[in-house]
Parts: sequence; structure tokens; C-alpha cells
Amino acid sequence: MVNGVDNLMIQNGFQMIGSYDYNLSIQLWWHPDHCIQVIIGRFDDQILVKGFKSYYLRSMSQESQTWARDIPGLHDYLLSHFPECHISLAHFRDVNKTIVNEHLKSMDSNDVPVARLPSLGTLRSIQQQKDDCVTQRQRLGILGSMLDSQSDSLGAYIRQKTRTLKQQATVLKEDLCKKKKQYEVLEKLQREYLTKGSALCLSFTIVSNMHFSSVSTPEINDIITEVTKELNDAHRYQVMQKLNGSRLNIHVEPAGEPLSSWLETFMVGAFSPNELDELSETFQQLYQIATKHTMVVPDQDIQVDGSTKQTAKRIGAWAISDLLQRLDHTENISEGLGTVEKERFPVCLGRMAGDKDQLGGQVIIPIADLGHIYLSGRTGSGKSFAARIIIEETIQHDYMGVLILDPRNQSFGLKVAQDNQQLLNKYKQFGLGQTDPCGFDINYFAPGIGIHLPSNIEKLATGHNVVSFKDLDDQQRCELFGTILNQVFNNLSQNESPKPRLLVVIEEAHRFTRQRLKRDKPTDEAARAAENALDLIMREGRKYGIQVLILSQTLGDFTHSARTIRQNTTTRILMSNSDREIEYAAEFMDNPRQISILPCGTGLIHHPGWPLMRVAFRPPKSKVWEFAADQVRRIQTPSDPPTTEPDSDVQAFLNVVIKAYQAGEEPLNTTEVGLRADLTSKRKIQDCLSVLENSGIISTRQLPQRGRPRVIILNPDSISSEAGLNTGQNQENTIVSTNAGPFKAL
Repeated sequence: MVNGVDNLMIQNGFQMIGSYDYNLSIQLWWHPDHCIQVIIGRFDDQILVKGFKSYYLRSMSQESQTWARDIPGLHDYLLSHFPECHISLAHFRDVNKTIVNEHLKSMDSNDVPVARLPSLGTLRSIQQQKDDCVTQRQRLGILGSMLDSQSDSLGAYIRQKTRTLKQQATVLKEDLCKKKKQYEVLEKLQREYLTKGSALCLSFTIVSNMHFSSVSTPEINDIITEVTKELNDAHRYQVMQKLNGSRLNIHVEPAGEPLSSWLETFMVGAFSPNELDELSETFQQLYQIATKHTMVVPDQDIQVDGSTKQTAKRIGAWAISDLLQRLDHTENISEGLGTVEKERFPVCLGRMAGDKDQLGGQVIIPIADLGHIYLSGRTGSGKSFAARIIIEETIQHDYMGVLILDPRNQSFGLKVAQDNQQLLNKYKQFGLGQTDPCGFDINYFAPGIGIHLPSNIEKLATGHNVVSFKDLDDQQRCELFGTILNQVFNNLSQNESPKPRLLVVIEEAHRFTRQRLKRDKPTDEAARAAENALDLIMREGRKYGIQVLILSQTLGDFTHSARTIRQNTTTRILMSNSDREIEYAAEFMDNPRQISILPCGTGLIHHPGWPLMRVAFRPPKSKVWEFAADQVRRIQTPSDPPTTEPDSDVQAFLNVVIKAYQAGEEPLNTTEVGLRADLTSKRKIQDCLSVLENSGIISTRQLPQRGRPRVIILNPDSISSEAGLNTGQNQENTIVSTNAGPFKAL
């Protein structure tokens, strides 16, 4: 390398920190003030120059904390704003006491809800002060006993000083007791983090443009100036202003040591926490650099004496999941049904919409990849239509159940075919025919208007169910909502599922939270319990196959604590909306104001693994309408009883139950009955159970044994005596009269 370049770099404030001279001739320079690395390579008479600036994620800042939900937003932002960006993650399941203490100090200094925690040295200092007061009092007592008169000025001084020392000792004793209790909290916190925490280091590096030049001092000087300005401008405007404390509110700091950032980028972490503990004092500088970049992450809620000090973040898991999702996603999701495998549950939402709302190809996306979904839009934007289409498409997949929680009564329209002529006229442009309008077979419950829930609410975790909260007051609505979510979660959380098996749709989600409800104590407590149930099912439901679709108008509809629920969603569908939602959309799209001019029925779909899609949703096949209570009762319970025979699988299932009853085998395991009826699909077995249980022919209950097996109990009162149940006769083709219609029994 020519000496002129070296001198030029030194004049610009750079220090050479390394070189590579095998086949290639490359130097690495570092600017300590700007924290910029520059690579200079010489190839014959040409010079190559490229700059780097590295950052690392911090869990704490002076404003607040970084949460797991921020990781997808950080990835999206970096990939969309920087043409080249290197991201690395080191995640360790172990965490040592030293790093935990550093984390607690950080929490303490940033005014988060943790009491200021004293050190062992503080306790020793207070104890020493208290002991000194006691010693001085003893000495003054000896001196006072040696005086002949207690009335002179010296005696008065001794008495006054003794009283002062006694008061000081009392105050120090109380302070010592208080500090000891706080120190106990510190020890408990340490134990919590050591058992429930992990350690990680996430860093990213932004890169300048590549520059080439001949070996000319003026040209190289201009290039160095341009590279420095480019990275400093990106640092000032695109990193610090947009991330730290801004809309994304993700806390990052520039890496002050070039070697540490390179280790994290190319070696995936400098040292594990346990390795850091083994370093001697000789390596303290290396220790300090590594620990500065490593942060503690609670994988579970950190609790002390029943109080949550810090909620789970799971940043490492989110970052890894987000990365794998990007690597795994290769197909164009909008090319057609053939690009989405059947096992991932494809749904057709409509067609791509151009800037002037020209319609393009079909939009077919996999439910299995959506995660939790947030759907927002102002009144009249088509939000309810978009949600109905997702529901209609999901119902068509036999493996998946659907549970709709509707504070009004709009979802009852799923049972009724679409008859709006204006919508029917649009069918052709979306590839639908005039025979496509239809109602769907769903179970409908509305306790407020007398259509009661099943006795076993856990049954709502399977099949297709709508629960309307119409005519329930705020407290009743929130209490029932929390109960349903908790019992559904308890049912499905017995076994993890790699595939989604239940879509929970929450219409007007803000009506189950505290933000929009009256402020009396019972209602507030019920709403808080509802928020907790929703938070639980969104935080932990995914691994049990539960996906949640939340509908609301805007972020302002939620309390501050409940907003984290929405921000844990993976897929966002934004219909036409106002400024408050535009501010939220700015976190993950370049032009958020476009949502204010979206036409009715058109929305933007954002997913971390896909490009932003502008979608014109197809018209729904069922009716989107809030039915009155008398209309519901008339449609739900028609005057003429059903005359058609039941599904053959249900009949076969019932025949097995009756035979077993005759043989004295009751109660029966549901799986065993399914095998005897030659039913191998768990979903079909559950459908048979639902039909027969809703008809009153059977009842089911779960046993307390491991695995919580479900058993069937036949209700002989629901079946007429012609079936031969009490006689043990085997009568073929006998009609069994039930309140659900005719069933053939053996």
C-alpha cells in the first residue's frame, strides 16, 4: 500500500487496526470519533474503498425497554432502508450473576418498576455507621459517670450528644432493616433471572457504497470524505432518529470497538456468559467490551413476592423465528393456488389492486404462515367484509376450527346466504358465480337473547362456533369473554401442534378492554381479566395451534397495557383509516399515508416475510348484517322440525355407542368409539360428538388421568324404547327418535 494513502487516512483521523497481505493487499482502518471502519484494498493501480458502521441492540435506554415484538419491525426497517445490512445474533441459554447484576443496575437507573437495590457494601457501610454511634454513646456514658456534677455545661453537652447519637442509631437501624429487605429482593431477582433468563447479543452493520479510484491523493481524499459523510448521515437520520425513542422505539448504540462488532458479525458472539466468568483480571478490558454488548432477556415473567418486575421478552426466539421465516419463504404468494401447499391451508382473499385500483392476479396466502392477525379500519372501510372472507375461507379447511367472539350480532349472518344485489354484481370480476352465495354450518350461541352456551365451554375449541354477546352489559360481556378464552386455551394447551387448528376471531376487540368501558370497579376488574386472557392466548397460543384475528378501528381503542397485544401480531391488514393508525403504520411501511386514501374494500397486507400487498377483497358469500333477536330465533329454531337423516358418520358413531351401552361398556373413550366406527379423523370424531351432544343424546366429560381423556355417557331418555336399548335386542334398521331428528340404530 502506498504511503500517501496511509498518511491521508491518518490526517483524516483514522487509525490502521489490521492488514491482510496474502494474495490480496487490504487494510482495515478505524475512526474512534465516528466509530467507522473503512476497508481499503489495492489492486494494481486501483484503490477500492468501503465503509462500515456497526450497532448493537440494547434492552434498556433512558426512555423504556426493547421488547420482543420490536424484532420483526427492526428487521423490516433495516432491510427496507439500507441496500446492504449485516445482521447477527448470538443467543445463550445460560446467564451468569455478573451480567444479571449489570442488567438490574440498568433497570434501576432507567426508572423502570424495580425498587432501587442496595449493594452488600451499602449494607456494611450502614452497619458500620450504626456501630460507631453505639460506641460513641458508650464512651460518652463512661465520661459522664466520671463527672462529679451533672449540672455543668459539659454534663449538658454529654446528655444532648447522647440523645442525638441514640436518634441517629435508631434511624440507621431502621434504614438497615429496610435495605436488608431490598437486598433480599435483589437476591430473589438474581435467582429469577438465573433460572428464567437467557443472554443474547444482536448487532447489525450498515455499509457504504463501494468506491473505486486510481492512486491519486485528491480522489482518495474525496472518497474518504464521501464515505464518512454517507455513514454519518445514515447514523444521524436513518438509525438514531428513526430507531432510538422514535416511532419504532428500538434502542441501539454504536459499537465503540471495531473488533467486538466483527466478532459478533462473523463469529456469532464473542463469548458466552459462562466463558466471561472464567476470564481473569488480565482480560478485564475484553470482558467489559463483551458484557457491554450482551444483554439479559427474561424468557418467562420475572416475579418477586407475587409482583411482576419484568415481563417475558423472548427476543432471541423472535429474532431466530423471523430469520428462519425469511429464509424458508421462497414462493410468490400471489401467483395462484398451486404455489401454496394444501398442508399450509391456502385462502383466497381477492385480487391484487393497482394504484388506480386495476385488478391483478388472485391473492392466495397460507393461513399457517399468518400468525396472529390484526385488522383495522374506520367505519365503512370494509373491515367486517375482509374479516368475513378470512372466516369463510378458513371454514373450508376441515382440520381448522373457527371461534368467533362477537360483541354484537353480525356474525350470525354466516348462516345466511348473501343477497345484497350490489355485492352480487361484483362476483364476476372476482371469479365467483351466481351459485356461490351460501350460508355456512356453524354452531351459534347468544346467552343474552336466550340461546345458551354448551355446558362444557371447552367444546368451543373445536368445530365452527359463534358466540354473540348481544344484550349483555359490559361486566357480563368481559367476564364471559375471559372465561371462554381461558377454557379454550386450557383445552388445546394439553398438546402442542405444528399446524394451526383454531382461528379465534375477536370482533370489535376494544369492547373487551378497559379503554372504552365505564369505570366502575366490577367492570374494570372484569375487563382486566379479559385483557389477561387475551394476552395469554396471544403470547402462548401459537405453539398449541391457536391463531387470533383481532378487529378494531385504531390503536387508540386500547389501553396502554393492551396495546402490546396488538403489537405481538405477525400479520397486519390495514383498511382505510385516520391519522392515529397512520402513525402506527409508519413503523413498518415507507408511505403510511396511503392508508388514508384506500377505497372501501381495499386493504394493505403487511407480513415480515412478504412484500407489502395492496388487495381488493372479494365480496363475501354470506350476509354481513346485524340481525335482530327475533330474526335470530326464527332462523335458528325454525318451526318445522328437521326431516332429513343425519350424516352417515354420525349414524355409525351413534350405533357404536348404543351397542356398547347394551354390552354394559359405558363410559366409553371417544377415541375407542371412533376406531370402532372406522373414523380415523380426529376432526370428524369431534364433529360427531358435537352433533350428538348438542342433540342431548350423549354427554361427555374429561377424566383427571394423564392426558385428560374424554369419555362418552349415553342419555337413554333421549331415545325411544323402540331402539331396544333396555332389552338388549339387536334390531337392524330401527329408527331411533331423538330431539335432533331420526337416527337409525342397530
